[in-house]
Amino acid sequence: MKRYKPLDISKVKTYPLASRDNKVNIRDHFASPPKAGASFAEFFAGLPRLLGADSLRGVVEAVVRARAGKKPVILAIGGHVIKCGLQPVIRALLDAGAVTAVAMNGSAAIHDFEVSLIGATSEDVGAVLHSGDFGFAEETGGGGDTEPPAGGSPRPRRGARTRPHAGPPTPLPPGRAEAEGARRRAARAVRGPRGAAPAPPRPPRPPASA
Repeated sequence: MKRYKPLDISKVKTYPLASRDNKVNIRDHFASPPKAGASFAEFFAGLPRLLGADSLRGVVEAVVRARAGKKPVILAIGGHVIKCGLQPVIRALLDAGAVTAVAMNGSAAIHDFEVSLIGATSEDVGAVLHSGDFGFAEETGGGGDTEPPAGGSPRPRRGARTRPHAGPPTPLPPGRAEAEGARRRAARAVRGPRGAAPAPPRPPRPPASA
């Protein structure tokens, strides 16, 4: 068996710990212990002054500053925000005017629709992927399209029905409702009513002259 010699540390130089520049200290960064009966504001103020907690403070300050300056705050989210049950929080932020718009991907829209319809979501991928059934729920595939035809009332499409778990719609701010209605009417005018014959193809362009 090979024998090893002890490492020679006789030339290693050290320095006093107190002389080092440190990024974290008790006075400026440590959290405050929670107290019984404390408010959320007191709890929030007691979080440590570094890393994630300080990033959260920065987000809060940026949102407050933007809304005080009458600027929009757009919340961009993915599906996990919805499927993990944060819809009530997002709704409260919208109602309070702290968030003015929400941008989401397709999975977030699917989770939100399913929750509003049956009060549950998040399909077990591993249990159904092998059988080819993943993503083929009837209501999810056909129930999200309830856009009204031109000049008519909303017409439920395949699989659509009452959504017992959907909350009341968030009212649009003054002027926004009129602008949204005008935008939809303009889009329908360009697209044409449902079931209308497609627009004739454009005539080919004449060849460019030499």
